[in-house]
Amino acid sequence: MVQTWCRMCGKAARVEVPRDYGWAVEVMHWLDDRPLTHEWHSENGGWGVHWRLDEILGLVFPSQHIDDLFPVPKWYQARHGLGLPSVRILKDLSGGIII
Repeated sequence: MVQTWCRMCGKAARVEVPRDYGWAVEVMHWLDDRPLTHEWHSENGGWGVHWRLDEILGLVFPSQHIDDLFPVPKWYQARHGLGLPSVRILKDLSGGIII
């Protein structure tokens, strides 16, 4: 389980990441394309950028995740340049808590 912060609203979001990198990438693409509601906003997709899914993959799979799958457009950075906390692991894959 990884905690990130939404670039749209600045609120926390938790994402469960599979143990296998290939499967994790599949899940992140699936999540990116979903219409979801988070806090006060609903989006038809774009969660890869909103929830910083590349940062999550880089944190959990540092040696495997080399290229960004969800690059942040320049216009998006200017509009949603919130000073957000770092993405962090809340629970490791064996179930132990990491703080």
